[in-house]
Amino acid sequence: MPAERSEQLRVRQRDWARRRDTECTPANRPASDTNALAQAALCRSRMAMRRTELLDSLQPPARQPPQNGLDCADAQKNTLACLQQRQATIEYGVQVLYISMAMDLPELQAERFHAEQKRWLEQREQSCRLNGYVHEKEDQVACRLRMGLERIKAYRQDWQPLIKAGAKP
Repeated sequence: MPAERSEQLRVRQRDWARRRDTECTPANRPASDTNALAQAALCRSRMAMRRTELLDSLQPPARQPPQNGLDCADAQKNTLACLQQRQATIEYGVQVLYISMAMDLPELQAERFHAEQKRWLEQREQSCRLNGYVHEKEDQVACRLRMGLERIKAYRQDWQPLIKAGAKP
């Protein structure tokens, strides 16, 4: 992660910790109230799990995209290998855009963005599941490729305006 992004993440983590402490501190309850302490601990735990999940999702893609990107040799244009190369390139792009946008959104917006991304990934897996048709693997790859392109479009239409407008949590 570039140094400026790393510092941005550090600042956001400090802001998150302050918000966690504020939201999870019982108000108008004595410090000795064990029920209030248990609720505060549960609140902190839930927030920490959500935060950890979000931070994990910001890891760079494990694999680099294919060298040729979306272009295939003429002899391979309509092959499964070409479709898979294009799918891998689009999926890499989706992940890189997701990370960049999640880093640029305010914390609460980034949490909403992550929850939407998680739902989309689940939907993609279900929609593009192999189902036994004649060209099942090609269909699955084409489905994932199409959904990846649609996701990039949604990023630009739904989330990028929030970043440009400096969305407030």
